[in-house]
Amino acid sequence: MKRLIYSSCSSENVDFNVVGEMLTHAVKRNKEKGITGMMVYDGHRFLQCIEGDETVIDALLEKLREDTRHHSLHFNGIEFDENRLFANWNMGYVNNSKEIHKIMHAVTGNEIFSPETLNYPDAKLILWELSFIL
Repeated sequence: MKRLIYSSCSSENVDFNVVGEMLTHAVKRNKEKGITGMMVYDGHRFLQCIEGDETVIDALLEKLREDTRHHSLHFNGIEFDENRLFANWNMGYVNNSKEIHKIMHAVTGNEIFSPETLNYPDAKLILWELSFIL
């Protein structure tokens, strides 16, 4: 199984309502394709993990690159693993800024949510810790 963590910035026309619509479609599509994952959005930046069959993740990655709802795509890392981190969610989602900043500070020592600066282990840990508030 392939696990990919990436970050990006939302486009100007994207807000929490648009993200909610994206999630509705993503959960259905991900369930059909065997994708699990976790997404964090603070109103400006995304941090997301997607997990699944390598060919399915690679195809989704191509769609992500073309998606105009975000820009400045940054890959925090890729990992191959037998076990899923987010097996319970076709797409877990956290948008609680207070919790995001709290976990960011606990992991990096900095409260500012800047996922593009995270190395893979820190990004993975932040997503994992935030998954417990769902």
